[in-house]
Amino acid sequence: MTVAAIRVAVLGPVLLAGRDGELVEVTGTLAKRFVAALALAGGSTVGVDPLTDALWEDDPPRNPRAALQTLVSRLRQGTAEGVILSSASGYAIAADSTDLLLVRRAAQAIASDGDPDQRIRACDAALALWRGEPGDDLGGGELAGELATTAASLGSALLRSRAIALVDAHRPADALADLAVLLTQHPFDEILHELRLRALVAAGRRAEALAAFAALRETLRDELGSEPGARLVELHARILREEGAPRTTRVGVRFATTELIGRDEDVAALLHSVATTRLTTILGAGGLGKTRLAQEVARSAEIPRVVLVELAGLRSADDLPLAVASALGIVESRIGNRAVDNAVIRISVRERVLSALAERATLLVLDNCEHLIDGVAVWVDDALRSVDGLRVLTTSRSPLALAGERVYPLEPLHADGGDGPAVRLFVERATAVRPAVSLPGPTIVRICERLDGLPLAIELAAARVRTMSVDEIERRLDHRFALLAGGDRTAPERHRTLLAVIEWSWDLLTEPERRVMRRLSRFPDGFSSDGAAAVAGSGTEVLDELEALVQQSLLQTTELPRTGRVRYRMLETVAEFGELQIAEAGEDELVTRALIDWAVDFSVMQVDAMRTNELVRGVLLVDEEQDNLIAVLRAAIRDGDAETAYAVFGALGQFWTIRGAHSEVLQMAPGLTRMPLAFVPTPRTVVATVSALVVGGVTLLVDPRLSALRLLVRLRRITECTGPLDRSLAALVRLALLAPHAPELAAELERQSRDGDPAVETFALLALAQFNENRAQTDEATRLARRAFDRATSVGSLWGRSMAAQALAHLHSQRRRPALALEWAAISGDGMRAIGATNELGQISWISGLAHLSLGDVAAAKAELEPLTSGDDSGTDFADLRMVGWAGLAEIAAAEGDPRLSLELFRRVLGRGSGRESRIPGPWGLMVGSACLSMAALAGSDVWDDAEIVWLGWAARRLRVGGIVELRTQGETSDLPAIGAVLVGWAGWRMLSGGDPRDIADTLALARRLGARQDLPSVDLDRFDALARRRGGEDIIREAHERLATLSEDEVTSRALELLSAARG
Repeated sequence: MTVAAIRVAVLGPVLLAGRDGELVEVTGTLAKRFVAALALAGGSTVGVDPLTDALWEDDPPRNPRAALQTLVSRLRQGTAEGVILSSASGYAIAADSTDLLLVRRAAQAIASDGDPDQRIRACDAALALWRGEPGDDLGGGELAGELATTAASLGSALLRSRAIALVDAHRPADALADLAVLLTQHPFDEILHELRLRALVAAGRRAEALAAFAALRETLRDELGSEPGARLVELHARILREEGAPRTTRVGVRFATTELIGRDEDVAALLHSVATTRLTTILGAGGLGKTRLAQEVARSAEIPRVVLVELAGLRSADDLPLAVASALGIVESRIGNRAVDNAVIRISVRERVLSALAERATLLVLDNCEHLIDGVAVWVDDALRSVDGLRVLTTSRSPLALAGERVYPLEPLHADGGDGPAVRLFVERATAVRPAVSLPGPTIVRICERLDGLPLAIELAAARVRTMSVDEIERRLDHRFALLAGGDRTAPERHRTLLAVIEWSWDLLTEPERRVMRRLSRFPDGFSSDGAAAVAGSGTEVLDELEALVQQSLLQTTELPRTGRVRYRMLETVAEFGELQIAEAGEDELVTRALIDWAVDFSVMQVDAMRTNELVRGVLLVDEEQDNLIAVLRAAIRDGDAETAYAVFGALGQFWTIRGAHSEVLQMAPGLTRMPLAFVPTPRTVVATVSALVVGGVTLLVDPRLSALRLLVRLRRITECTGPLDRSLAALVRLALLAPHAPELAAELERQSRDGDPAVETFALLALAQFNENRAQTDEATRLARRAFDRATSVGSLWGRSMAAQALAHLHSQRRRPALALEWAAISGDGMRAIGATNELGQISWISGLAHLSLGDVAAAKAELEPLTSGDDSGTDFADLRMVGWAGLAEIAAAEGDPRLSLELFRRVLGRGSGRESRIPGPWGLMVGSACLSMAALAGSDVWDDAEIVWLGWAARRLRVGGIVELRTQGETSDLPAIGAVLVGWAGWRMLSGGDPRDIADTLALARRLGARQDLPSVDLDRFDALARRRGGEDIIREAHERLATLSEDEVTSRALELLSAARG
């Protein structure tokens, strides 16, 4: 878009392109407000309600729609064609036509590293579009304020970009002029202050730069109680150096032979810390690079004297004063030759060290303190209290725990999908060893992640490319300690192998701490203190040992706010070391049994919790332990351990069902069929076992059915062998055993819906509502779902209430009642969020997005639908959500008058017409396919080229086959409203391909009898009926309904199957 293309201007008095294309000022405040509101929308359609609020605020006209139509009609009389667009959803300004959009794109497009002169010209051109104060001619109010704020923000962004470019172009005086304006608007913006300091230095005004920094520091302290950030502090230090500040004396600081990768932010943060805090500790596990980082900070710190003392070689804290004395150059030869008391020596050394430290401001770096931690803490505390100008930086695997200590936890390096510092470190070190080595990105990412992002481990692995390929290195990581040996010969002994790094920490532990650490290494995915006590403490508390392991950085902790519990995690490298220690201690069987017992006890407890009002906490706790439980479940299935497998699946299956993660159940439940048929559970696991078989058996009826029947056989046998079950569980068992038999199941559901027990009634009513919805009995389904909602609410059943509200949202959505759909979706969403039901929340977002679209709120629709398109598609549940998300965006494109974009979005999820995408679609795929063909038909055949028609034919055949499969395989459980939607889509294709009008009318009549879902705007039976009448005459739809009037429900279903089976695409 160029300046010449501007047809709407709001950066000053509001202008519109006239009939001759020239910009002319809009007449009237109301008309100007209308244009400004559309310009702020950036080309998106604005509905009548938001426009009414923007134009008239608290004093709307009696008929806002009519008032807007009159206003637009007057505007269009003197306006160029195509500037103001209208649709059923509202009004919009033609895309790419406003000065506001041109400026926004210019602000986004101006790079910070391009040619500075070009960047300056681009900024100048964009800033020249301002013709006055935006919003001044809108008569005040919120709209004027929004336009003024938006324009000011864009103007600031352009000024900032120009200032940066001016500094880069060596025009500091011009840059300072822009920065003066910007700092008036943003007085605490440190990036602007940094630019100002750079510009002052470039202009030869270093003294002013130093004074400006001092003034900013004073202002921040007085007004915000804070200090300048690390970047500003570092820049200030650099300016001081250039001013001829005294050179720093560095003692014991080594200069690196390789680049320190991925630690720039850490270096800056630590420089800031040592400049503002007297005691800083770099804390982290072995191999994270604490020593290397401390050396870098010591090289960069601008303090008159930096002294680094390595403590790894010391065996006693008593040697620390002598080590510091030696680094400071204090030599007392007589101490070693005279028989004097050791205490006298220590006093003499202490006084001389403290005296030397007091001579000038000093940063003392003490590296590797963990093995002397108590003695180091005492000495550092004494030194800091005695010497005012002393600052101390320590590295340790445990903190000193002194007042005023700032702990800096050092994080591992991240792979970031291939762009992170961990990958860059591996690549650089590997190519240094063998320049021609093949470096497959995904493999390197996996290696770095398995090595926990530990720089030492990554460097040792990279060094192995001398004799191995990267793939071979990955395959051998299961034995990482043998693989990652033989590092840098100049490194300390403890850093030459990965094993030595962990052993250094292991040797510092007490025997109880070692026992706890090795046993906890068996947890695949972290643990709670309760889990730790069960597995490592034989049921007794192990809090002291856990604290010690955290102190040694062998465990990491995270507090989980939803449950208020602390979660402990062990790096994979540490866990593998722990496994070696288990084998050495001969505890493999003991630890395995303890983990199984914990998993069974935990699962039994949470199965009970999830069946009561403790459901939310139970769900959250199972979520925390999910990966641990899955590992135990897989092992139990492999070993034929029925009690463990059923108990653990009982918790997981119930958890997955509550959260709507049905694909997880489908994946894991078939393994239960390998359990011994004669198994009878012990009393403690009966409820969990029955729950497992109910969930697995019913879910697997979808596919594979044979596995479901095998589990139901086991369910019948176990319930016959055990004692009576509680009422609600017994009711679920009866339903599960009748699930393969639809008529008997329906009768049992009717009986249970009047059971008297709230839990039994709620579930039965929900199932009956679903049954009636599938049979196109939507009024009855709505009545039943509302009863279920009221019943669940009366007894505080969050899950029952949320599921009932979701059912009501679905029912109102498919009947195109958007306001009611939104109301129930909001109620359901509150409950689903509480239990973390991600898949169900996705469905709620989809319903809400389509409801907003139906109500004309495109922005709200996009906000609900766009997040669905980026979800994980690794499982069936999330793949369906991505599909409906893209379909919703396709509907928005169609509503905004862009059918080609709509088709492209539909093709994104339906496929391109070949390969694996040609598989038979599921229920969601049928709805999306129908919407696509319906949209294409409503747009008209003249819109599409030959290639698009060919693809639409493929989509139609795929839809037809999917509908046939659904009708033939599901039988009495077929989703008739979904089949009705299929028929609407098929009718759309028949219209596109020149089908017989009478056949099309029959298809539409069948769709209406089957209660075709109307969620997706394109699947609109009323619009299709109107199209059919235009093609075949006013009576054609009425006559089609008369032909179907005498058919029963079963006959209508059979007729739909006949129609689809006989049809040809």
